[in-house]
Amino acid sequence: MRSVSALVEQLGNEIDFYVITRDRDAGSDAAYPDFQSGEWRPVGRGKVLYLAPDELSSRRLVAAAREIRPHAIYLNSFFGPMSLRLLLARRLGALRGIPILLAPRGELSPGALRLKAFRKRSLLRLSPWIGLHRDVVFHASTECESHEISRVLPRREVPRIARNPVVVRQATGHACPKTIGTARFVFLSRITRKKNLHLAIDLLRSLKGSVTFDIYGPVIGRADRAYRRQWHALIDEMPPNVTVTYHGPIAHDLVASTLSAQHFFLFPTASENFCHAIVEALLAGCPIIASDRTPWRGLAQRGAGWDLPLDDGDAWGHVLQMCVDMNAETYQTASLNARSFGHQIASTDTVVENLHLLRSVFKEQCDVRNSPGVSGV
Repeated sequence: MRSVSALVEQLGNEIDFYVITRDRDAGSDAAYPDFQSGEWRPVGRGKVLYLAPDELSSRRLVAAAREIRPHAIYLNSFFGPMSLRLLLARRLGALRGIPILLAPRGELSPGALRLKAFRKRSLLRLSPWIGLHRDVVFHASTECESHEISRVLPRREVPRIARNPVVVRQATGHACPKTIGTARFVFLSRITRKKNLHLAIDLLRSLKGSVTFDIYGPVIGRADRAYRRQWHALIDEMPPNVTVTYHGPIAHDLVASTLSAQHFFLFPTASENFCHAIVEALLAGCPIIASDRTPWRGLAQRGAGWDLPLDDGDAWGHVLQMCVDMNAETYQTASLNARSFGHQIASTDTVVENLHLLRSVFKEQCDVRNSPGVSGV
């Protein structure tokens, strides 16, 4: 979770972070090797408690929180099982007096709510009746996300806004060589239906020239595995001039070099509240071709890519073919513009914003000057 790891890395000298998470990648049956599950261990500037799936009960989560005695609990999902278990335990009287800060991470956007709509709408209707989110402080990454949260969950207190921190990794300073009539497109993200990978594959079908499309990212849940059959079937039907390859998950320390070896980042997502992958692609000098449902708008005006309406297939086709036909000089300029915009985003001082956000929550329980701690789940 890039948002969480960046937060810990940037603020770990100011705040004690204790992170509770699974002992394996989501959807995997194999635990991480070479460590003991159930013990706090130092990771970067925080401490992490890895728990096996059968340990992620409300009782165990509450016990871990009581062990830490945190000044606040930060929940990194609205619909996530761990968030719901802790909120229910809190509603039943556990964790009394501990403020809760919740980051929905785009889960309350219109595009996200259209997926598994019945289950999500049911929870949203139930929440006010049982007071599930009563007195919970909401963290929005942008003004737009703040409005989305307020529209779905009308509250007296508006969400508090703090932009996501970005940790810059070293990437090559040279654009991928480009010739007219060829293009390398890349998709890098957790693969869910919301990301519209099937649409990205289908958009490439009609292009003329030599096209490659490399896909990186994990397929996690049962619904995502069912979705995988859909986009895999599309790959099998691609014309000979379009080569599509799924590479599976990728280690984060390989992301920058992998993106630098591509020409364009193709991402027709249905909704994003931030999207670290877009920022990392920009930093790698990889211009963006994304939907207009991310915070990164006005890409064409910056010369760093394009943000396009999902329902305008002609616009997508025109831009993609233009990318294939682009010459080396034009691409070099676009790559430099992308890298410049990425560094502009990464250089934004988000430390003060996030420190103020966390300390504003701490004030509800303690004097923030006495080494406050925060536990993240």
